[in-house]
Amino acid sequence: MLSMCSQRTRKWISALRVRRYDLSITIQFHKTAFVQVVNKSANECFRSHAKSFAVPMIHSVRLEKSTIPMCFGKQGTIDWMNLYFDDRIEGLKIIAEYLCSLFEKDVSDLFLSSSLSPTGPQEVMKWVNEHQKGFHKIFIQCENISDTVAEYLFENMHHGKIVLFNFKLTPKFKAHFNFDGDVLQLRQVFWFTLENLMSINCSKLIVKGSQLTIRDMNTFLKHWMSNDLKFGDVAIEIDALNLEVLFNEIAVIEQNDDVRRFYKTIDDRTFAVFGGFDIQRNDGMTATIVYNENLIETKAFWMIVWDNLCVVI
Repeated sequence: MLSMCSQRTRKWISALRVRRYDLSITIQFHKTAFVQVVNKSANECFRSHAKSFAVPMIHSVRLEKSTIPMCFGKQGTIDWMNLYFDDRIEGLKIIAEYLCSLFEKDVSDLFLSSSLSPTGPQEVMKWVNEHQKGFHKIFIQCENISDTVAEYLFENMHHGKIVLFNFKLTPKFKAHFNFDGDVLQLRQVFWFTLENLMSINCSKLIVKGSQLTIRDMNTFLKHWMSNDLKFGDVAIEIDALNLEVLFNEIAVIEQNDDVRRFYKTIDDRTFAVFGGFDIQRNDGMTATIVYNENLIETKAFWMIVWDNLCVVI
């Protein structure tokens, strides 16, 4: 395969094999299908696309005991190679397996959708799960997948540390999963239940489109107060905000709006929290339930756990 690359690309790949600790390997199966190898510190990128057969190719390469038509080139800072397969997904697996073996690295990130195939996200995720223990990040957005495919993706999302799922599903959909990674963001989750919420333990949680009630959130707060959970930032869209119901049987300290506290997010952005309602966990850890007109209007529950965040003095 290397013999068919440009001289510059051959030298770059050979050098990368020596300093492979700098590398990340990403699979994208969206409007295009490719495997990307990036060295951020050196601003270097190699991208190998899995394409459907088109016009006859002048060049070919041997992979998995098959002769695969190919072409290659360069666009900006990206060296690219197009490989042509009868089945794009199988082609993507062959490319990923070759590059992971070459650099002795696992796939780090997955960016998937149902644009090319309604079962594509499941097939790619299943292949990755069979070849490695876990991955760093997975973003999946699907408009036309079945509930069965979605169930598989939710049941296996615990293999990722940072997960974003945005699916359009049927009214009958239900999910059963556990997640204890770093970041979980779920959108269009009309089906999301209190049981689902109780099965999550992560640093940052964002849930959009849920039908959780304020009583559910009261139960969640009591659950947090009596368990050693790693939540730092929790934002959940619910049916309505009602402080009396939310804090039922919970000791609360109300902070005036002139009390300002700051924290940094994972991506190093600083946020300010004005006032709010403080509650304490059984071990003394403090959380603030933020309450303002914007949150009332958007029906959003927002909880900050200061001990689990980078607090800015």
